[in-house]
Amino acid sequence: MVADGLVGGHLIDIPTPGQSRGGRGIAVASQHSDPKGPGTLMPVHLSTFHLPSGARCLREDCIGDITLEDARSLLEQAGPGGPFYGLPVLGLTAQMTSISAEARGLFGGGSADLSAVWAAVVVTKPVIRVTINFLMRFNKLWKLRLFAREDEAVRWLDEQVRGGAAGKETR
Repeated sequence: MVADGLVGGHLIDIPTPGQSRGGRGIAVASQHSDPKGPGTLMPVHLSTFHLPSGARCLREDCIGDITLEDARSLLEQAGPGGPFYGLPVLGLTAQMTSISAEARGLFGGGSADLSAVWAAVVVTKPVIRVTINFLMRFNKLWKLRLFAREDEAVRWLDEQVRGGAAGKETR
């Protein structure tokens, strides 16, 4: 099964494990121009899919270098008042190469409430894992877990939603 997604102005299909229904996605585009030219993938792509339990979930595909502008755009979409606010999050970082100090500061500076939803992040690169582990400890993100594989992350998110754990913190 697939979720619909918009990347670089083109509608594409994004495979997601265990998905029962498709959703619409957007590419989070910051105001800076892409030096690689038109048609390249944006740094953060957001789409929705459904967990095996049927709950709607936000999928964040991070690609390349994440800047402060990209982080702001992401928080605008997934934060309070945004169209994806309150959804559990599946973050994928396999194609992410770096996150700027300014973006880390935004995520770690307390200006973003990152503890409100369940989040599973698939991390394959040690440098990215260290960064996310630091942000987790600094912000006391008890609802966020790191995984090596996407299927494990989806299974864990589904268990959290299915168990009615949305209002409970686990440590």
